[in-house]
Amino acid sequence: MDDFDDRFEPLTESELAAGVTAENEGEDWTPIVPVPQGIRLPDSFIKLCCPADHTIRSAWRYPTPDGGYSSFVVRYNKTGTDDKEFLPFTFCENAAGKRKWRCKALPAPRPLYGLDMLAGSPGAPVVICEGEKSANAAALTFPKSVCVTSPGGSQAAAKANFEPLAGRRVLIWPDADEPGEKYAGEVARILHGLRCEVSLIDAEALASMAPGGGQREPVKSWDAANAKAEWKDH
Repeated sequence: MDDFDDRFEPLTESELAAGVTAENEGEDWTPIVPVPQGIRLPDSFIKLCCPADHTIRSAWRYPTPDGGYSSFVVRYNKTGTDDKEFLPFTFCENAAGKRKWRCKALPAPRPLYGLDMLAGSPGAPVVICEGEKSANAAALTFPKSVCVTSPGGSQAAAKANFEPLAGRRVLIWPDADEPGEKYAGEVARILHGLRCEVSLIDAEALASMAPGGGQREPVKSWDAANAKAEWKDH
């Protein structure tokens, strides 16, 4: 899912009465990967974890190479602004053997978003973007490539497992801002160590191109999703 879903409405009285909780209940919860078949992330839990003054905007499932999945990432937008927050969700087990969904990230090294596509196209070039939405948009622009991202945002590249990209031809498409530049540099450094052929898109140059032609002031944080929205013929 890559868009707002009407299922994610405020908690009803019955959901509140059911005792759904977002409390950590200790720190001994260990994610189970892949998530067992038939286990669904409850909409009520996603809603309960929504930060104050935010609404749920999007959610992405992280597939495993064999068709299962390891986790979810949910995007929450602050009401009336462009501010956003991302929270991870994993199905966990504690020391007592109890299992339930937690608002908790996978331990490092964390799997990439798009592992199923990587496994299905072992010889295809790869595009790395910042964020799941950008990766999905880039896939429409580069249909012969596998488009992926690392979880946790631009500051968490070192916590991702890029080993599945070893030896591949990779294009990095960062956001057009300082965090994006740092992210691209960190990812490039990791990929060079994996014997990848690495190229970088000049994000600021693209962000300076107006949709109708000509130049403009670079749009801060402009990314692959913005490109797809503005350049509808590409």
